[in-house]
Amino acid sequence: PIYSPAALRSFADQICGTECDIVREPFTGAGDIPNGIVSRYPILDSGEWDDPQVANRDFVWARIDVPGPRDLYAVSVHFLTTSANNRNLEAPALMSYLTVNVVESDFVLVGGDLNTDVRDEAAISTLSAYFRTGSPWPVDQRANSNTNASRTKPYDWLLGDDELDPLGVPVVIGAPVF
Repeated sequence: PIYSPAALRSFADQICGTECDIVREPFTGAGDIPNGIVSRYPILDSGEWDDPQVANRDFVWARIDVPGPRDLYAVSVHFLTTSANNRNLEAPALMSYLTVNVVESDFVLVGGDLNTDVRDEAAISTLSAYFRTGSPWPVDQRANSNTNASRTKPYDWLLGDDELDPLGVPVVIGAPVF
């Protein structure tokens, strides 16, 4: 099955080799969209924070031992598609978990499907208190920054905190640079 531990391990091996660490919330059945994290660096600790708006998935986090004296907290999220209001209920819940659980000196990265219809949704404004959410946004090979199936909405985000964001570098996949 597509969500089996063996399938996940195979996916991670293809991305960064057998030395990758993986954390993912359990897949319990049809309709689940489990969040997870794959890291080329060792995952020191991991877990789930409750997404108060969703019954079948949580915010999955991992504390990763990246090179240097600071660790990286990576959080995988999948906000609801139902409404901007519901997404803005999820955003402060996530911010609360970060405030309570993450050491201030560590880097923080949140990635996933925020299902945003526009870049200035209330959830993004809420997250901007902790993360850089402004332009420039990554674009695809056609210079489009939207990520939903029809390429008309900015669904997917990768948000670094103020200390991590400036350290970002382009990703090269074949000839394209992202």
